[in-house]
Amino acid sequence: MIDYVLKSTILLLAFYMLYSFVLRKESALNFNRAYLIVTLVVSLAIPAISFDFLQLPGSIITDNTILINYQNSNLAHAQKSVGEGIAAPVILSAVQGINTIYFLVVSFLSIRFFTNLYVLVSRIINKRSEQKFEGFNLIKTEQPVGVYSFYNTIFISQNEFVNNKLDIDLLRHEQLHLKQKHFIDILIIELFQIAFWFNPIILLYKKSIKENHEILADRYVAQKSNNITAYAEKIIAYTTKSDSMLLASGFGYSSIKHRIKMINKPVNQVVNKTKLLFATLMGIAIILMFSAFSVLETKDMITKRRAVKTIREININTDYHNEPFIELEELANSSTTNFGTFVIIAKLVQNFGHSTDPIMQIARHAAEANTNSDLYNELAMLVFLEQNTSPKIYVDLAVLVSRAKSKQELKYIKNRIETLKENTQFESIKMALEEEHIRQNESY
Repeated sequence: MIDYVLKSTILLLAFYMLYSFVLRKESALNFNRAYLIVTLVVSLAIPAISFDFLQLPGSIITDNTILINYQNSNLAHAQKSVGEGIAAPVILSAVQGINTIYFLVVSFLSIRFFTNLYVLVSRIINKRSEQKFEGFNLIKTEQPVGVYSFYNTIFISQNEFVNNKLDIDLLRHEQLHLKQKHFIDILIIELFQIAFWFNPIILLYKKSIKENHEILADRYVAQKSNNITAYAEKIIAYTTKSDSMLLASGFGYSSIKHRIKMINKPVNQVVNKTKLLFATLMGIAIILMFSAFSVLETKDMITKRRAVKTIREININTDYHNEPFIELEELANSSTTNFGTFVIIAKLVQNFGHSTDPIMQIARHAAEANTNSDLYNELAMLVFLEQNTSPKIYVDLAVLVSRAKSKQELKYIKNRIETLKENTQFESIKMALEEEHIRQNESY
C-alpha cells in the first residue's frame, strides 16, 4: 500500500507540475479540462497495474535452472526480503491504528458526500421549477446569497432577483457549467478525494479542476457580454459572498486575479498547439519512464497472475500428482505474498514426485503469511536435500517464519536453516535431482 501511495503521488505531482507550468495560463481550456481528469485517473490507476506483459526468466517454466542454481546462492536476498518484510509484524498494532483512522475519515467524508448529493437531488426532484432558462430549470432557494448549478438545474437565491428579473450574465455562466456537464468532473474528484484524503496533490487537482470550470464559464459569458469590465466586477463581488453547495458549480469560485486575466487573454493557436503537443509528449514520456522503472523494479518478481499461469503450465506438463498443483493454484489466488514460493514448490513436485505433504504444508504456511520471505523456498528445498531427516522439522520452521514478530526471531530461524544446509545429504538440488533420476531408473 505504501508503495502504491508513493508511486501514485509521484505521478500526480509530475502531471500537476506539467499542468501548472505549461498549460494553466494557456487558453486551450477544454484540453486543460480533459488533461486534468485523464492524468488524475491515469496517476491513480497505473501504479495498481501489474506489468505482467513482460516475460519472466524462462527457467521458471522451461527448465530447472531456478532449482539447480538456488542452493548455490547465499541468503542475501532472503535477508533483504526479511528485513523489508519484518516491519509489518513489528508494528502491527500501529498499522491497525492507521487503518482505523483511514476508514474513519473515509466514512466521514463518504457520509458528507452522499448527504450533499442527496440534498441536491432532493431539491431538483421536490422543488417545482418556476422558471426556465434556455431549457434548464431555475429553482429559487432561501439562501441569503449564491448562484450554483447541478445536473440540469440552476439554483438562485431569491435575493438575486431584482424586480423579478435575473442578471443574464449569471445565468449564462451557470448555463455553460450545465451544458458541459461540469458536475461529472466534480463528482469524480470528490470520490477520489474520499479515497485519497491524505494526499495533498488531490486537493491541488480539485482546485485546478474547479478553476478551469470557472474560466470556461467566464470566457463563454465574456464572448456574449457587451461589457467585460462590468462582468469582471461581478466576479469580484460574487467571489466575496458566494456560498454554493459542495458538489455544485458556483459562480464565485477560484482565483479572482487569474480569472479576470484569462477573460481577456487572446487565443494564440500556434502557441496553444505547440504547448499542447509538448504537454502530450511529456505526458507520454512520464508514463513510459514510470513504466520502465516499474519494469526494472519487478522484472525478477513473480506476480500473482504469473504464478497462477506458471503453475497451470506445470500442471499441464505433468502426468502425476495433479492435486498439489490445483491446491498451489488456489493458494496463489488467495494469497497476497510469496507467489515465488508456490512456483518453486510446483517445480519441486514436478521433478521429485514425492514428499509432497511436507512441502504442501510449507506452502500453506507461506500462504498465511503477511510478508514475503525466501525462507519458505529454502525450507521447501531442504525437504529434498536431506531425505534421511524427518521433514517435520522444516514444516515447524515454516510455522515459526509465519509467526515471527521480530528481526531477532527471523535471524534465529535463518541461522537454523543455514546449519541444516551445512549438514544435508546433498550439496545442491542438482545432486538431489540426479539421485532421484537414478532411483527412478532402478525402480523400472
